[in-house]
Amino acid sequence: MNNRGRRKLTIIKGLVIGAIVIFLYFNAKADGITTVSDGPVTSAIKFQIAKKKLNYPRLVEGFYRQKAYKLAWIAPDTVQMHALDAMLLLDCVLQYGFDHQDYHPQELVYDQLHFITELNNKAGINDKASFDVLLTDAMITFINNLHYGKLNPEFPAAKIDLADVSGLNAANLLVGALSDQNFKTTLLNVQPQSKVYRDLQDMMRLITGQYIGDCYVVPPGQIRKVAINMERLRWLNNANTNYITINIPSNSLWYHNGGDIDRFKVDVQLPIRSLPSTETSLTALRTGVQFSILQRKASASKRLLILDFQNDFYSYFPIGDNIHVYVKHGERLANLILFNDGSSDKIQDLFEAMHAGIRKRFKLKTAVPVKIIYITCEMKEGILVQYPDSYGLDTAMENALYKTQKI
Repeated sequence: MNNRGRRKLTIIKGLVIGAIVIFLYFNAKADGITTVSDGPVTSAIKFQIAKKKLNYPRLVEGFYRQKAYKLAWIAPDTVQMHALDAMLLLDCVLQYGFDHQDYHPQELVYDQLHFITELNNKAGINDKASFDVLLTDAMITFINNLHYGKLNPEFPAAKIDLADVSGLNAANLLVGALSDQNFKTTLLNVQPQSKVYRDLQDMMRLITGQYIGDCYVVPPGQIRKVAINMERLRWLNNANTNYITINIPSNSLWYHNGGDIDRFKVDVQLPIRSLPSTETSLTALRTGVQFSILQRKASASKRLLILDFQNDFYSYFPIGDNIHVYVKHGERLANLILFNDGSSDKIQDLFEAMHAGIRKRFKLKTAVPVKIIYITCEMKEGILVQYPDSYGLDTAMENALYKTQKI
């Protein structure tokens, strides 16, 4: 073969090899097989999620997936971020009855935040990703604790982390809050909205802020008493605006109606196994003399309102025929329930039956949710009123809330 032939063959071989290389490159790219990494930030975030001991690893993963695995809190200090807002909230967890130890206090410190956000800082990407991931986990923990409660027996952290709940998703809410100018308000709005809770929250803010800051002597036990009852109130299902709670320590029934609360004294004793989160529904109102429920003279028993609950709740009442609660001043409660039920036409008939001591049943059009609660303190006219802890549940709750013991 002459020189011209060899050169031609070399060119052909080069073209063939080049074509093979190009084919293999594009074929590998089409199949997703590439040597190009996720990028240093993405890799660092994924590494930190896997490495760190997080309270809610799955929700944290879901948060960064929505953020395309970009740093959510860390940027040069010339860029407006919410990292400082988040840190300030974590500084104040005591105001909500929580323990700082639940929010990575050893790693989330202001010196570290300043170091990794200052211009021309020398912090490595892993340092930034570590702080970012821990702050995300702390804020997701804070949101869930505010909304569900830290010790909610129906919604433990493992269940919430699996998104096995129909309520709030903290990761989704946090993503939205980061683009919201009202960052703090958006997060705090996940708390219960009942007046009982709001009043205790205001009291907690006062005694952990102004009183302590101004050197007032506030017993630590009082702070914890408020905290454990705020925790219990978070366990209530607040989806309904019209519902009933029966508070055992105060022997009272609270009728919740669109944010307002009407209180009634009741005579009922419940076994400890029904506390503190037994739920049922009020299906009817009854009238009549019931000596088996309340041993009183007939004249005192005539004006008697009896709450009739759905069948699966009867076994929780160890008095009489196990199906009723005696309500003092029942006329007012009956009026509220029947009016909100759209059954105003039954009110007069019920009143007449109550005063005559006639046995009569008034079925409701819509069942009213009922929940047994155990609240040992509340605010009344600006004063903290405490009730007897007759079942001895406060100590166990306090230990669990502040020492992370199971209850």
